[in-house]
Amino acid sequence: MNNQTEKQYPGLSLPPLSSSLKIIYSNLNSDMKRVFLKIYRHIWDAVCPLSRFVGYSGVLYSYWAVDRLRLRAGLTTSELAVLAYLYQLSKGGRNVVHSDKVYSGAVLPDLTLRTKQTLLYDIKEKKYITRSTSDPSAPYLQRSHSRQAVFIHLSPSGMALIEGIEKGLYKLLLKTSLDEITGANKKPLTY
Repeated sequence: MNNQTEKQYPGLSLPPLSSSLKIIYSNLNSDMKRVFLKIYRHIWDAVCPLSRFVGYSGVLYSYWAVDRLRLRAGLTTSELAVLAYLYQLSKGGRNVVHSDKVYSGAVLPDLTLRTKQTLLYDIKEKKYITRSTSDPSAPYLQRSHSRQAVFIHLSPSGMALIEGIEKGLYKLLLKTSLDEITGANKKPLTY
């Protein structure tokens, strides 16, 4: 299913099926699988058309909404970028991240090491991350201990912030889309 989509739209793949849909799909005969795929692609194209990612809206389709939610949270753009990056690296806060991954990673590549250190300090002061000298996921390894606090943990408030921004973005985009459809876009947006 995803291979054919990749051929039509390089770099874009359909979202994975839920477990129950995978079971249903696997029990279909080949003709029904083709029908299922056509319907699935049609629904996906209606819900999330390619035009939202290229052309008129481009990749920055929802940047304005993210920026509003960032301001509401009292974060700078760099702080949000680092927090989102940490959220991704830590798999939603489940894993510990070594600070070297932030310093040498793809996030904010134009910033100096000192600036990234300051950003991490500021985020820590806002209590979105904690830092420690050991990695509790591998306590017996020598590389899991350091004299400096190089191991970064997303705090519950840091995870809640990112998840809240994601939910807020979803609600904001849904509301503005519905307002455009219904013509009720006359009142200011509230968060």
